[in-house]
Amino acid sequence: MSKVVPTDPEVPAAPGQATDTRDALTLLKVWDELEYSNQYFKHVRIANDGGFSDVPLLFSPSRFVWALLPILSLVLNMYFVLSPGLAIVVAQSFTTKDVEGMDDADSLLLTSLMSKLFCEENMRISINTSLAVLELSICVVYLCQLAFAIGKVAYGHKVFRWEGVSDIFWNLIPALSSFSAMNSLYFVCPKVLAPALKQQTARLRKHWRRNLVPFSVFLALRVFYAVVGVEAFVIKFCIASHNFRDAPTSFMRYVPALAFLNQLLGVFDVQKFAKKRLFTFVFGGEDSVMSLRELLVSRVWLAMLARHIWQRSKAHRFRVLWFLATALSYSDDDFQQLVIDRAGPDPQCLS
Repeated sequence: MSKVVPTDPEVPAAPGQATDTRDALTLLKVWDELEYSNQYFKHVRIANDGGFSDVPLLFSPSRFVWALLPILSLVLNMYFVLSPGLAIVVAQSFTTKDVEGMDDADSLLLTSLMSKLFCEENMRISINTSLAVLELSICVVYLCQLAFAIGKVAYGHKVFRWEGVSDIFWNLIPALSSFSAMNSLYFVCPKVLAPALKQQTARLRKHWRRNLVPFSVFLALRVFYAVVGVEAFVIKFCIASHNFRDAPTSFMRYVPALAFLNQLLGVFDVQKFAKKRLFTFVFGGEDSVMSLRELLVSRVWLAMLARHIWQRSKAHRFRVLWFLATALSYSDDDFQQLVIDRAGPDPQCLS
C-alpha cells in the first residue's frame, strides 16, 4: 500500500492538493479506527415509534415552494394527455386513408391490430387515435382509483380513511403528474424487473401450485407492458418532432416538448423506486422480500404518517395549507429523516 506523504508547508500546494491530502489522511484514520472494531453502524438505529415523534421537523416554509412543482406538473401533464384525445373524440377523426398514415399504422403492432379489428381494408386507425385510446384508458383507471381513494377518505374506517389520504398524496398525484402510455416501460426496466421477478420466483418456490398462475400472469403482463411502452414512445416521439418542426411560435414549440420530456422522465419514477427500495430495506427484513404481513405494516405506517402530519399541522395557522404543502412535498429524504434515529430511547440497532 502506498504511503501518503504530507506536503512541505513551505512549498505552495497545488489547487486541490491540500484537500486531497487531508481527505486521504482522514480516510486512513477512519480505516484504522474501523479495521478491527467493525462498528460501522453503531450510531444508526431504527426509530421504534416509526419516526412519528419527528414529524414536526417536516414543517418548514420551503415546503410551500416545493409543493408547487407536483401541482404544476399535474396540470401540464393532464392537459397534454387529455386535450389530444378529447380533440379526436370531438372531431371523430379516428381513421386515416392517407398512404403515409397507413404505413405508420401498419408498422406498429397494437395500432395494426386495432386496424384489423375495427377498420375496413382500405383504412387504418391513426397513430394519434391509438395513442389517445391507450392514454385515456390509463387516465380513466387512475381517476377511478382517485375516486375510490376519496371515497375511503369520506366514508371509510379510520385506517382506510388515512390510507386513502396517503394513496392520494403519495401514489396517485405523483402518478398523474407524469403518467403516459410510456410508463409501461417502468415495469420492464432491469432495476425494477429484477427485484419483482426475484419476489415472484421466491413465492413460486414456496407454493408453486398456488403461485403458478400469478407467475404466468406476471410474465405475460411484462411482455404486454414492453409492447405498449415501446409503441407509445415511438408515436409520441414522432408527434413531438412534428409539433416542434411545424409550430408557429417558439412558445408552441417548447411547451409540448417540455411536456414530452416530463413524461419521458416519468417513465422511470425515481421517487417511486427509491420508496420501494427503502420500504423493502426497513420492512422487508434480511431476505429483501416483502411478505404479506410486512406489506400490511408498511401500509399502516403510511396511513399513520398521513394522520400524524394532519394532527401536527394543527399547531400552525392555516392548518390545511400546511398539511397540503407537507404532504405534496414529502420525499424519500423525509422518510430517512423520520425512520433513522440516532438518539432515540430503546432503539433497534441495525447492526
